[in-house]
Amino acid sequence: MFRFVVLCMFVCMPGVLWAACPDGFTEYLGPAGGLVRDANGNCSELCATGISSLNTSNGYKFDLFATKNTTPAIHIKSGDVVCYADLIAGASSDTLNIGIGDTTYHANPDSGNLCPVTYTLSYSCGDGATGTPPESREVSWGDLYTAPYDAGTCIKPGYYLSGWKIDSSSKTSGAYSAYTYTTDKTMVAQWSVNSYGAPIVCNYCNKNTTATSTQYVNASYNSTFTPTASPICTNPFNKTLDGYRVYDALGNETGDMLTAGVSTKWTWPSNVLLRAQWSGGDVEPVYYNLSYSCGDGATGTPPDTHKVAYNQLYTAPYDAGTCVRPGYYLSGWKIDSTSLTKGSYTTYSYKADKVMVAQWSVNSYGAAYICDNGTTISASLSGKYGSSYTPSTTACTAADGATFAGWRIADAYGNDTGDTVASGASFTWNYPHNIRLVAIWE
Repeated sequence: MFRFVVLCMFVCMPGVLWAACPDGFTEYLGPAGGLVRDANGNCSELCATGISSLNTSNGYKFDLFATKNTTPAIHIKSGDVVCYADLIAGASSDTLNIGIGDTTYHANPDSGNLCPVTYTLSYSCGDGATGTPPESREVSWGDLYTAPYDAGTCIKPGYYLSGWKIDSSSKTSGAYSAYTYTTDKTMVAQWSVNSYGAPIVCNYCNKNTTATSTQYVNASYNSTFTPTASPICTNPFNKTLDGYRVYDALGNETGDMLTAGVSTKWTWPSNVLLRAQWSGGDVEPVYYNLSYSCGDGATGTPPDTHKVAYNQLYTAPYDAGTCVRPGYYLSGWKIDSTSLTKGSYTTYSYKADKVMVAQWSVNSYGAAYICDNGTTISASLSGKYGSSYTPSTTACTAADGATFAGWRIADAYGNDTGDTVASGASFTWNYPHNIRLVAIWE
């Protein structure tokens, strides 16, 4: 970090000595790194070479002026153009952060394109969640940032990621926002409770007949529900309903036994089966192996194979284990030609082992146009992974003497991908995330 001291109360000319620093003036604490952008948009280093002037590495020289129309203030001069910054208590685009004592001000320049101050944006799993959040990132003041689509490896059993918060400001996953904070910030994952379903399995049939009623129990995680004492089942030979054994969505017994008609809390972070228990015991059904596949173009490990009984209920998983397909999301499953909705129950009508294949749908993303010449626009480009697009050639207005040459492609956080698109040319969206289209000027 560089420093200089404003010392005089009159215009300083070459060869004129500066007066002593009057009371009330304070050291100027600028941002780390560069201050002024050169013609190519690069930040140049600013260095104090004397008490009366400032030089930049791209050849510009600034003489310091002490005349002020507010207190405190900074005035600089480049050639015949006077650029002065009055310290104000609010922020706008292209601002410079200035520390005066314990107070941070924002200098709003009348001309020029100043390099912004950089802050650290970190992430938190949020209340009740465990795991590792996304890595911290450097974000410049006024620059765009995006709330992640996922929370790293953070999980909260019984809940789903519903968005993010910075302080009291809610952020939608994948949406762009301008970073208008003048300090480091933490984005906290927000979780909403899941709702689940439990079909009632009558559990008194022989091996080849349906043992499921049309009755379901629905409840949210950690809420209370009451297993019915009168299921829609034919009373098997005047047997008595003892209660319900609880099985997970894959047919594995949880070890829980519920009393019919007695309220209880839903503590299972998934769909479950309520299997009726009648006096006198059960008939053992026929079981088959149900395995899973990641599907075309996907990699990773699918859920484990498990057993499912003929004519009993099974459910398509909400996720595909560790299977991923960049640029796509899990949209459902298939057994043979039968499509299955994630989380829905279906009767296993096959008298054979089967494979459930993950189905993937292409993601849609957004590309923000970044003019990179001191102006900001709200226009953006929407696209789908794997499709071809031609960016606008008129989204940004060229500064005097500059010619628009195309776009440089950066990721959602401004990191350069190394790809460029010439003016009027097309590109294929091979980026499994939001991107930025940064204008190239010649």
